[in-house]
Amino acid sequence: SVIGGGERFSNELKQTLLALACDQVIPIRWTVAAGLHEVLTTLGRSHSSMLLKDTFIHLLQDSPEVSKPMLLGMGLLALLCFGLGLLPTFIVRLLAPVTNALTGAVAQPSLSLVPLTAPSRGGNLAPLSVLGLLIALGVLALLLGRLIGGPGRSRVSPPWVCGIELEPSMQYSATALAKPVRIIFRGLIRPYREIERQHKSGVAYFVSGVSYEAGVHPIYERYFYNPAVRMLLMLANQVRLLQTGSLRMYLSYMFATLVIVLLLTR
Repeated sequence: SVIGGGERFSNELKQTLLALACDQVIPIRWTVAAGLHEVLTTLGRSHSSMLLKDTFIHLLQDSPEVSKPMLLGMGLLALLCFGLGLLPTFIVRLLAPVTNALTGAVAQPSLSLVPLTAPSRGGNLAPLSVLGLLIALGVLALLLGRLIGGPGRSRVSPPWVCGIELEPSMQYSATALAKPVRIIFRGLIRPYREIERQHKSGVAYFVSGVSYEAGVHPIYERYFYNPAVRMLLMLANQVRLLQTGSLRMYLSYMFATLVIVLLLTR
């Protein structure tokens, strides 16, 4: 972006993502689809709608890679779950020896319209009357919601925002990006968090304001840089004793050094 300009960077990024989304290698397309939300949060709302639209549409139109035998297996499991929820009596009868061996009780499933009382050492599934009551309560809740809240409203939004409307305050900030690093390396950087609550009229149950402060302790400055700086300053103060600023003292140093050199070279 700095070298080629923001417009050129946007065009290159758009073409790169679209080329990866159209790649013939299936894992590459999977990787693009899995990481598209990270690009969205990095670019922000204003740029992502323009840069990621074509890529997202192409990924949605991508042909399914699941073969028919795999679909058949998943459909069989879904059918079994559906049957277990609607017709549990057959499955409960098959599981009767297991429940009897584990708990000593055997459920007596029934689909009669008359409520049944459970025996002392047994159980009973909900009959059809209870099922009908649950359906009636669900329909009643739906009707009350329509009467009180009015007709239902539909809103079209991208699937990655979970149906809500995006706002600039929802974008990733520098604090959000640094949060995982702080959590992983909290043993080294020692982050701290201070929350102070102001209460109204001195009552602890009524909070009038909250102040939040978070950061990291200067571990390296406190235990590495500051001791090294203090040691250097101490050595500098010791050396400073020799530099009094007197010309006679400097001449004395030179004369003493000359005498020592002559004595050593004799």
